[in-house]
Amino acid sequence: MLLMKNHMAASSPDGETAEQLLKTTAFDLLITDLGLPGLSGWELARIAKRYQPAITIIAITSWQGNEAAAKIGECGIDIIIWKPFRLDQITQAVTALVRHRSEPKPGQRHPISP
Repeated sequence: MLLMKNHMAASSPDGETAEQLLKTTAFDLLITDLGLPGLSGWELARIAKRYQPAITIIAITSWQGNEAAAKIGECGIDIIIWKPFRLDQITQAVTALVRHRSEPKPGQRHPISP
């Protein structure tokens, strides 16, 4: 899905493999399900922020309630997408994040393309 929108992407079959990728490869964005078997998405989010503090994290979940809300902040999750979801919700979130990252910061001039 992300490749069709001209984004580069990597995937992993589980949290442990994703952790190894996070140790060796720089990423702008992590999209994870919070209910992963083994290393949970909650733990993976914490690990991602430890190795790559500037990474943006989108979490997909069906968990709700006060406990989930508290954990979202603790784990450094930026965006939650609740199940069931539509694929366009993910592409819209990624597009918004890319747009936000390309906006000039205060005092920074926007680069001009030739």
